[in-house]
Amino acid sequence: MKTYANLLAASLAVLLCATTQASARDVLPFPEPPSASKVGNTLAESEHHWRQTPKHLPDDAPNIVIIMTDDAGFANPSTFGGPVHTPTLDRLAKAGISYNAFHTTSICSPTRAGLLTGRNHHRVGAGVIAAFASDFDGYSGRIPKSTATFVKVLNYYGYNTAAFGKWHNTPVDDETKLGPFGRYPTGMGFDYFYGFLAGETSQYEPRLFENTNAIEPSHDPNYHLTEDLAEKAVQWIRTSRTLNPDKPFLVYFTPGAVHGPHQVAKKWADKYKGKFDEGWEILRRKTFKKQKELGWIPPGAVNNPMHPTMQKWEDIPEHQRAFQTRLMEVYAGYLEHTDVQYGKIIDELEHQGILDNTIVLYVVGDNGASAEGGGGSISELLVINSMPTTIDQHIEVLNRDYGGMEALGGPLLENMYHHGWAWAGNSPFQSTKLVAAHFGGTRTPMVISWPRNIKPDKTARQQFHHVNDIAPTIYEILGIKPPKVVDGYEQEPLDGVSMVYTFDDPKAPGQKHTQYFETLGSRGIYHDGWFACTIGPRLPWSTDMSGLLNWDPNKDTWELYNLKQDYSQSKNIARENPRKLEELKALFLKEAADNKVLPIGASFYTSFFNPAQMPSSPLTEWDFFEGQTRIPEAIAPKFLSGRSSLAVIDAEIDKQTEGVLFAVGGISAGFTVYMDKGVLKAEYNAMTINRYKVSSGSPIETGKVKIEVETVYDRAERMAPATLTLRVNGKKVSQGRIERSVPGLFTGSETFDVGMDLGSPVALDYHERAPFKFNGKINGIRIRYTGKQGGRKLQGTRR
Repeated sequence: MKTYANLLAASLAVLLCATTQASARDVLPFPEPPSASKVGNTLAESEHHWRQTPKHLPDDAPNIVIIMTDDAGFANPSTFGGPVHTPTLDRLAKAGISYNAFHTTSICSPTRAGLLTGRNHHRVGAGVIAAFASDFDGYSGRIPKSTATFVKVLNYYGYNTAAFGKWHNTPVDDETKLGPFGRYPTGMGFDYFYGFLAGETSQYEPRLFENTNAIEPSHDPNYHLTEDLAEKAVQWIRTSRTLNPDKPFLVYFTPGAVHGPHQVAKKWADKYKGKFDEGWEILRRKTFKKQKELGWIPPGAVNNPMHPTMQKWEDIPEHQRAFQTRLMEVYAGYLEHTDVQYGKIIDELEHQGILDNTIVLYVVGDNGASAEGGGGSISELLVINSMPTTIDQHIEVLNRDYGGMEALGGPLLENMYHHGWAWAGNSPFQSTKLVAAHFGGTRTPMVISWPRNIKPDKTARQQFHHVNDIAPTIYEILGIKPPKVVDGYEQEPLDGVSMVYTFDDPKAPGQKHTQYFETLGSRGIYHDGWFACTIGPRLPWSTDMSGLLNWDPNKDTWELYNLKQDYSQSKNIARENPRKLEELKALFLKEAADNKVLPIGASFYTSFFNPAQMPSSPLTEWDFFEGQTRIPEAIAPKFLSGRSSLAVIDAEIDKQTEGVLFAVGGISAGFTVYMDKGVLKAEYNAMTINRYKVSSGSPIETGKVKIEVETVYDRAERMAPATLTLRVNGKKVSQGRIERSVPGLFTGSETFDVGMDLGSPVALDYHERAPFKFNGKINGIRIRYTGKQGGRKLQGTRR
């Protein structure tokens, strides 16, 4: 394997003087080239020569494609022994090299931030997802200018760059038409972006952005986001090759699949019918056996048992098993479908004859398989909101309102599988996504293919590496020295180390000596083959948050593993090695201080301890106008637990007026006020399980009307009940109860819209008519928080 350091240095020497060369490599952007023209007093007396833009890359600089799936487990792909067919991963693994000790942060946006910057996630303000950001430096949700992405650097060096799919690194209060746009992908090094900014979105009705502009997806009934993303990526590659054939390109393709909601066409899920009927323990045992047969994991690796708080398959009642297996069938079909879309990009590279000199890095998951579906769910954010439900409730609603199992995976539900399937998908490790202490949360397969310079090798690379090592690897390949200054900001050093040394030598001694981990209080420290960790105050597969109430991180119990002898963290040797454990705990605190991890527990500051301080609008009163849409839920008026409010709508209507007055949220949860043939209605969709509806029952007064929608919570606490009242011209026309409100957030990406309900609709009653645009006239809507509490139980519609 060769690098381009010598070629690059030679090119710079020819094109730039010595002093300019030194500054150009340390300071970006490069200086503008001087004019070569000789200027006289008149045009006739002048000599004109077009200035030449220097090339900073060699002629054969490789194209780069980074693929990263979301929430896929270490043991999911058939390539490495799993049950899900992954033909594109197969193809790239056979053509390149694979890594079985590669790590993420255990959570979405922090992994992305570490990958793109080459630095530890807390150092770049991404200690937690942006929705739960706080003002602690390591948890701000704002990647600082002092930690520029490697993409921005490559863009300055001459790469065309594009990102497709999930971004999840823009502060939630920046996601408006007003910006600011500096932390959108196009502000961080990408020439082009097509995808979504949030942590998740509907695969059928995604909240899309093109560059910085909010756009709507196709209304083709066969539309699927992952397919759309692949098609757009292929189109962009063609455009890049047509207009700039001499420039290399970088594609960052991270589609958001297979993060919840698990949504894919029925034909893909049906490919796995009956394949999971034996349950998750047997699936894990079979996968573990195949992993060993393939040589993917060491012969001495141990398959860890279930955590005692996880549910065993034998404890699933017989009448619930078809529901649980169908959820896994949908997930498996979704993952295969995603991998097939990657194949479209690889096919295009091959068709154009450029696959040979394209580096493809395929990261199987941005973290481990996710247990956030809890006990299996038709509404995945129930666990995030810590709202307990029973599986029988889910099945009852599924059968009553959606027609049964056939609806799973479709556009009307945001389903997610049981945590047992996530545990099976993380074989042979302990735990799942969100656990930084165990490899079930952090370890993922990675494949690198570069036919021109990397020989195919089936021997798994076992060196300990991390997503922050991708940036320095690319820098070394290209011979680029990380700049000291970018856009006027002095840069912090990289935390990652290059993996180039592993390309030709699978047995080379590892060069990464230390790496800390921390997510939601779960933490760990790797150092030269040893790993110390503590699982933290909560378990991702449970809605029980009581462990946080009196949590003292100083009293957490730590574990210790010798990874040289114990690949899968199966033997805790903390008692036998107290001195080593204390040494590593001290090292963790040093790394934590150096990387802005402290204070431990800061990731819970807004999400649990102070939800009123979650990133949101400082306003308590808003004036809206007809047609205002795509206002992020996070900065719109909140209709969540304890937020009593009054909405006053000035409108002009007739007896047949219909459409949405305003709505926030989507098909899984939200609040909508609308009219249907002159009848005024409102619905509070409490995570799909409960839909609380009020209606005037008959057409309301016509002409100019003042509609009041008042929500008064009984008390300021999580899931508090409320009274919902509708008035027209001062007269009460309906009143009902919200028996259990949503405490944290309705959705991951849906928005507040006036005069229509964009994206997935809040109410099933108008799903077929969405976006159900209001056909009357809205002169204005004023919404304010009232601070009221109280209310007696009244009869309302509850479904």
